[in-house]
Amino acid sequence: MTAIEKEDLDYQYSPSRWSHRFDAEAVVQDHVRVVQTETDKARAQLQCELDVSYGDREGDKLDIYKPDNCRSDAPIFVYIHGGYWQFLSKDQSGFTAIPLTAAGVMVVAVGYDIAPKGTIDVMVDQVRRAVSFLSEKFPLSRYTPLACTSLS
Repeated sequence: MTAIEKEDLDYQYSPSRWSHRFDAEAVVQDHVRVVQTETDKARAQLQCELDVSYGDREGDKLDIYKPDNCRSDAPIFVYIHGGYWQFLSKDQSGFTAIPLTAAGVMVVAVGYDIAPKGTIDVMVDQVRRAVSFLSEKFPLSRYTPLACTSLS
C-alpha cells in the first residue's frame, strides 16, 4: 500500500472539487445561496424559535422549527451543519425544515463555535450539550442527529 499524497487527500475531503460542470468556488457559492434561500423561506413560513440558548458560550444557540399543531412527542431531526469547522452556521441550516415539518417532524439546527474560535473539543462538547438540552426540553420526542459535511 502506498501513502496517499496530500493533494489526493485534499481532493477527497473537498466535495466541491468533484463537480465536472463548475469550479470549486462556484459550487460553494451555489450551495450557500441555496441553503440560505431555503432557510430564509423556512423562517418566514414556519413556527420558529431562533437563537435558543443551550449553554453559556456565545455559540451555544440553536434554532427550532416546529410543524403546525406540534405534538409533544414529535420526532426531532437534529441538523449539525458542516463547513469543515470553519464555515457556515445554524443560520444557513434550516433548509430542510419545510418538507420535514410538513411531515410532522421538528427540525433543530445546532449552532457551535467554528474555528478558529472553537476547537474540535469545544465543538464536540457544544453538540453534546445541545442534544442533552433537547432531550430535557422535549423528553417525549425521538431524535435523529445528522452531521452533514457541507461543501468546501
